[in-house]
Amino acid sequence: MDTFTLVTGLASLFGFAIQVFDLFPKLGRARQTVFVLLVGIFLGSLIRAIDASSIRLNIQVTGFTVVIALFVVVIIGFLMAAAFSNDLRKRGEFYGVAGLGFLVFIFVLMVGGIASGVVESPAIEKERITIAELNALAERALQNKDFDRALMHLRTIQSRVQGDSERSKIIKDKIREIEAQEIK
Repeated sequence: MDTFTLVTGLASLFGFAIQVFDLFPKLGRARQTVFVLLVGIFLGSLIRAIDASSIRLNIQVTGFTVVIALFVVVIIGFLMAAAFSNDLRKRGEFYGVAGLGFLVFIFVLMVGGIASGVVESPAIEKERITIAELNALAERALQNKDFDRALMHLRTIQSRVQGDSERSKIIKDKIREIEAQEIK
């Protein structure tokens, strides 16, 4: 980030604080205009500073992600409504609703995280790719002299056969053998 982005970001934060605490009440409309202008300049410089080729979004659109996105949009909407409200009572109500929405948002994130942890349990993970398939992938990687990938597959097998000492010993020996080959 360059200096301009940092300065406009800090100015936007100060502008937000001025809006929230209703400082300079005689300049209400001008204050709002300057705040929106500062936020726009900051967001524009921030977007310009981001290298688009380095961004990888690996988001699967599920019902949970849609609910989370809706929560974020609604909370931001209430915060914006509060920031631009002239009536102090309405402003307080908007901030209250946004705060309550944020608490519900955190609760939904926690429950969703726990639920997705149950759904994505290790038993289900084991069913996705079998040990035999991992072994075949490791052998294929060895044929292609891709030692790192072969080691990765063998370590995955090793983590799955921890209880079986004989199979674990065989896998450990294979790993040592590949590591010795890799050093040569």
